[in-house]
Amino acid sequence: MSICIPTYNRADYAEAAVRSALSQTYEPIEVLVSDDCSDDGSYERLLSVRDPRLHVKRNSHRRGPVSNRNAALNRVRGQLIKFLDDDDLLEPDCVSSMVSLFEQDPQVGMVFCPRTIIVEGDTDDDSVQAWRQVYNALHTQFGSLESVNDGRDLFRQLMTDGFRRNWIGEPTVVMVSTSHLRRTGAFSAQVQQLVDLDLWVRILPHCRVGFVSEELAHYRIGHRSVSKHNRLTKRAWLDRLWLLENLSRDPELCVAFPAISEMLHAERRQAWRTALKVGRGAGGRRVPAASYLPYARYRVCLRLGVSSSTVPERRVATSGN
Repeated sequence: MSICIPTYNRADYAEAAVRSALSQTYEPIEVLVSDDCSDDGSYERLLSVRDPRLHVKRNSHRRGPVSNRNAALNRVRGQLIKFLDDDDLLEPDCVSSMVSLFEQDPQVGMVFCPRTIIVEGDTDDDSVQAWRQVYNALHTQFGSLESVNDGRDLFRQLMTDGFRRNWIGEPTVVMVSTSHLRRTGAFSAQVQQLVDLDLWVRILPHCRVGFVSEELAHYRIGHRSVSKHNRLTKRAWLDRLWLLENLSRDPELCVAFPAISEMLHAERRQAWRTALKVGRGAGGRRVPAASYLPYARYRVCLRLGVSSSTVPERRVATSGN
């Protein structure tokens, strides 16, 4: 069992996240930390945590959030992978509770759970309260959830919603089998805000999905700069398009769900219209039109049948147990 923690400049939180991973009742585990060249003392503090199960590696250069996540994944040796963000926490029985569902049904490839919310800063802030109202209980958006569910049914429900909302949750609430991650590939660098949903929907149709109803994780809000930056800059305006492109690369999935191709063509047309209008989208909403250029290059390469550096392989290393 491998617990993967990507980190960057989280000196105030990362050690607590690591210790919550090391405090799991399940054995054996390895805790893999990928430090993205932190300059706030995070790396040094984590090196001071003495535990043979902990392996902290510092990147040779800044890789960015998504690539740093994948750097940790490429070091796993376990058959199961538990994600944990560097400012979140796990309950001591989180891993054991999730592993039990994998052991119960060999077709389970993903398990998730609800989480409690830790609010940093002003708990009465209107934006925090609005966030809580929308995202506090993500899993309740599904029609129903059993301890083990048909992944294709959950996928179909998310597709009906247009893949616009993440009902599974953040990486901290998810565990996946290493074999399924190697099949679908890891996190996609092209997706800005929906990077976790993009991965979940690539895995869901190929397995059964476990759900533990207890709140086994703690998710921290009120200080996350990446999500806030994405909202302010609107960098994520092509997320849904890239998500659909990633799904379209799975021929078996497109045959089973022909609506994927229909949604993709519609999203391509809308993105093209927005780019032509120099970033003015529906309702006058302005987005950075220049971010369409990498996608345009990808489309040209796709039409010509040549490989594109715009979408590198989301490969996960195959070494390990």
